Amino acid sequence: MAYPPPFRALRPIVSGSLGLAAVLLTGCMEQAAPVVETPAPVRVVAVTSESEASLHRFTGVIRPRFETDLGFRIEGKIIERLVSVGDQVRQGQVLARLDDTDLKLQLEAREAQLLSTRTGLATADANLSRQKKLFAKGWVAQARLDDATSVKDEAQARVTQAERDIDVLRNQIGYADLVATFDGIITAVPAETGEVMSVGQPAIRLARSDAFDAVINIPEQQLATLDGVKASAELWPSGGASFPVTLRETAAEADPLTRTFELRFAIDNPPVDVRLGKTISVTLETPQSAGKIRLPLSAVMNDAAGPMVWVVTAAGDAIERRAVNVEAFQQDSVVISSGLKPDERVVSLGVHQLDAGRKVRIVETQSGSMAGLAAPQTKAVP
Repeated sequence: MAYPPPFRALRPIVSGSLGLAAVLLTGCMEQAAPVVETPAPVRVVAVTSESEASLHRFTGVIRPRFETDLGFRIEGKIIERLVSVGDQVRQGQVLARLDDTDLKLQLEAREAQLLSTRTGLATADANLSRQKKLFAKGWVAQARLDDATSVKDEAQARVTQAERDIDVLRNQIGYADLVATFDGIITAVPAETGEVMSVGQPAIRLARSDAFDAVINIPEQQLATLDGVKASAELWPSGGASFPVTLRETAAEADPLTRTFELRFAIDNPPVDVRLGKTISVTLETPQSAGKIRLPLSAVMNDAAGPMVWVVTAAGDAIERRAVNVEAFQQDSVVISSGLKPDERVVSLGVHQLDAGRKVRIVETQSGSMAGLAAPQTKAVP
């Protein structure tokens, strides 16, 4: 290449600079530094064996143990309702009345019919007596006596039927009064004065006032912990006073909306301030066997090989996969029966983002087997 005269002196300098740049570029490409993997920050929980009982508290309400829908045994129109919701009633007390006018008229008609049948019975009986005397003297035949006997028996049957019909009508008149079958509290009044009731239609709901249940709802995973559970209850507010309750009934199926199961606990010796509908707190104390380990739900991952956790190595800078046996899933934790040892450290957050052999950096350690369940004490690791 030909350079103009003013630039011929710069030719050696330019050529030397280009050569030096090419040499430096080639050296940088050959000596590039390797990529260093950044340790993943993790939060871990220290594994401890659980031997103390676990406590779970649920809020519920007080409901009657026995509650009955009372209905009339005859149909009719309600002319009087004598109680309201919340009233205390005694056994045999009249709660409501039906119009019994038609029944009383029927009773009068049946009583008049009874008088007529009794008159016919008296006539037939007198005729039978005469026929017996005549037959004894040989003045009438056996057939005549037999006819008189049949007439008397038929008259007696009519009298008996009329008497039973009157008894039925008198009972029906009594059924026009709806009475309390036991001492209790009126909890609902689905029927009102003037309403025409059919047989058995609920008119009054009556609950016993001497037997109460504490009713709560628990999630499905808590059902496995009910064996050997000890329960106590506390009224709200009551200043911390609690009393024992006994599990009496467990719902056979879950509520279709909340997917929880209803539990009923019998209040054997209720305090004086127990009232239907009051809020109550039930504490379930579940005994745990020694050797069981409880971890937060976020620490366990279930892949194609089964449940597993990430265990931090003794050096604290790497993780290894560990298969575990899960005994029960609970509301916010999981119970491990085997696969871990005390004093090991398990990653408790972000387990789905880790791989075997990955370098890690512990930024937080939770202490105790209840970590992650109720405001755990933690310590930061620099």
